Amino acid sequence: MGQHLLFEINSNHFTFVVKDVNSIITKKSSEIRHVPDMPSFIKGLTQLREKTIAIIDLSNLFFSKKNESQEYTIIIINYKNDLFGIIVDKVHNIKNIEDTEIQDSFFVKDFNKYIRGVYNEGETMWLIIDIEILMSIRKMEEISHDN
Repeated sequence: MGQHLLFEINSNHFTFVVKDVNSIITKKSSEIRHVPDMPSFIKGLTQLREKTIAIIDLSNLFFSKKNESQEYTIIIINYKNDLFGIIVDKVHNIKNIEDTEIQDSFFVKDFNKYIRGVYNEGETMWLIIDIEILMSIRKMEEISHDN
């Protein structure tokens, strides 16, 4: 599977493959512009290196809890040559995770829309996000409506 970026959202641990990560930035809430009539998990738009990118609030998407901070940690993802950002509470580190260390379960495979597997590190369970599924707008809307 390779290198993963480990991070937290709403006291839950998540990870995804580093190859999808462009950068990690900090933005003030005033630097993110709200866009009317968008799903609630889309925080808004911001500028990054002369590009306009969408910012997604995963706390809102996954847990129906809006992140109302004054400053955000944002992981910039490169998905199919397009950039977007996801708001996270805390970035931990980068870790090499082998395929043999990733566990599947019937819950993950049959009931969850965006989790690819589980990686256990001591007492900490890291849920591996599937960026392909996460970035499908239809899937995001389904996830949002299910919460």
